[in-house]
Amino acid sequence: MAITAKKWGDHKDKEVWLFRLQNNNGAYVELTNYGATIVAIVVPDQMTRLGHVVLGFNSLKGYLDDQCYIGSTIGRFANRIANYTFSIDDKQYHLQPNDYGNSNHGGGEVALISRYLTFSWTVIPSYSG
Repeated sequence: MAITAKKWGDHKDKEVWLFRLQNNNGAYVELTNYGATIVAIVVPDQMTRLGHVVLGFNSLKGYLDDQCYIGSTIGRFANRIANYTFSIDDKQYHLQPNDYGNSNHGGGEVALISRYLTFSWTVIPSYSG
């Protein structure tokens, strides 16, 4: 397994990095600290040909201009919570509906969600042997 990093640009006075995690067979995942965004996932098909399996942009500018959250991984929760309600230990919680009576991908507080998606996170390398 190899992990590489290269500076990919700058956003709001912070460096943005592109990280690649690659295995010995050539498959890899590329991520950026801008919003903890997935940039690429490249894996072999049944004939062992490597191919891209997610949508992404070739440059940071694509993500800065994006309106569809391509590659986004961060939010308060993923997917849809039916009827914007859930229970833990018999206590019922109500969320903000934003999707036809459901709460989808973090609720309706767009400003809060946008902070997660557009923040350039600090990466702290950690190695174990």
